[in-house]
Amino acid sequence: MRIAGLLLCCCAALLAAGCSGQDAATPAASANTALPDAALEPKIVVQLGHQAPVLAVRWVDDGRHLASIALDGSIVIWNVASGAILDHAQVPIDPALLDPPPEEWALVYKKDRPLLFHAFTDSPVAGTLSIAYAGVSEGDAGRACAGDAYHPGTRWCTYALDLATRVVRADKNLPIPADEENDALHWPTSPDGRLRPEDNHADGQRGGFDMSDENIDFPDPTCVSVARCRYGVTLFATDKSAAPRALTGDPRSYFLDVDLSPDGLRLVRVEGFAQETRARVETLDLSSGSGGVSFAPERAYHHARWLDATRYLLGSQGYDATNDTEAAMAGFPPALLVDPACAARGDCRAIESRWQMRPAGGGGLVALGSLTDSCFRGRSGGVFCMPTGDSTDDGNEPFDAPSTGVAFLAPGSSNWQPMAMAALAGEVITAIGTSPDHRHLALATRRWDRADAPDSKQILRLWLLDLAAVTSEIAAKRSKSPK
Repeated sequence: MRIAGLLLCCCAALLAAGCSGQDAATPAASANTALPDAALEPKIVVQLGHQAPVLAVRWVDDGRHLASIALDGSIVIWNVASGAILDHAQVPIDPALLDPPPEEWALVYKKDRPLLFHAFTDSPVAGTLSIAYAGVSEGDAGRACAGDAYHPGTRWCTYALDLATRVVRADKNLPIPADEENDALHWPTSPDGRLRPEDNHADGQRGGFDMSDENIDFPDPTCVSVARCRYGVTLFATDKSAAPRALTGDPRSYFLDVDLSPDGLRLVRVEGFAQETRARVETLDLSSGSGGVSFAPERAYHHARWLDATRYLLGSQGYDATNDTEAAMAGFPPALLVDPACAARGDCRAIESRWQMRPAGGGGLVALGSLTDSCFRGRSGGVFCMPTGDSTDDGNEPFDAPSTGVAFLAPGSSNWQPMAMAALAGEVITAIGTSPDHRHLALATRRWDRADAPDSKQILRLWLLDLAAVTSEIAAKRSKSPK
């Protein structure tokens, strides 16, 4: 039974007899390893596959199931007939030793890594598969493969995948596979000779990315970069009597942010998709385990902060500076004040997005300058704003955060009001925060003793203000102003 990207596996979902109540047959030891049938209790299996290129596969259980291993050491066991994921496993090696950082993937086949994948094969031990890695240089294997995986005096590490428990353990007693690179070994045809596997990416597109291409195209909204993409296996009929079938798993929704309500009873989670130009927001009642209605605004949103027990502020980091979509050209998305009722209706109140918005006492907000003009999502995270005529550049940086004055938004208002702070004249505010009771405002500031001087020094200060007094003064002035 598949529910919202999950698979309920009865007795590991690996046998026909397991869910029927029949006795499971004893697995036979053979080159075509069989999966033990009744090794696990029923479990929920998330239907998310690999996030790194698949390197090799192994047929198990007489070809009914397929195990694949990826560059990051992740292993997925697939039901060949249905395409469902039956389970996951992980080689116990730091993925950084196997899988270079995303920015280095373009060089993955040109530069040495501490460990190189070597083989994924049948094991002499019944009910297991063998995994082998080789150190690139002398000593690499001994340093990277701690414990019982390392073969002393060699460049080899070996591991065993237990098909009953789906646990990968170090095992230096396994024989080292033949020292040869051969696609036929990594991508064997099915035991009956009818299916030929190949690697895929995104929604099943054939092969992997061309890492030598500096302008890789990502047309699939579920694959927005080399590092944030689905990878899997495509099965081709050897006699070409049937269309290829892709084993990819469900598209991932990428986690962006989470926040816990002040009373500790509710959780709000933000996920991004379509190259983070859209979002899905979900709330969860931790006391009952029930979830609220999913809220899916049409624009880019990235973070949420609870304002009280039922309302949260949904904020944006804008669009990528190179994103020429119509939505991006429309400007920086407004922040949204969200409660259960407006989330269900889809008409939550929008307010002008500002830098570092924080909750203030009585349901108001404090923030720094506006983000509506010339601000975009930075490549390394956060917000990047182009300098403008009223930029607060202090002479030692290309530009600083927009308009460093602090502003206050009263409950129910749509207009931000500046907060006069004479003591901060000449200071660049770099960060703000409010106390847990929202009655005090902390500010971090910076100034230079001599602008544009090579040997100038930063003067950093922290300030603590009585927010209640300041906001009360603003509210009083607002009440006396002409309507």
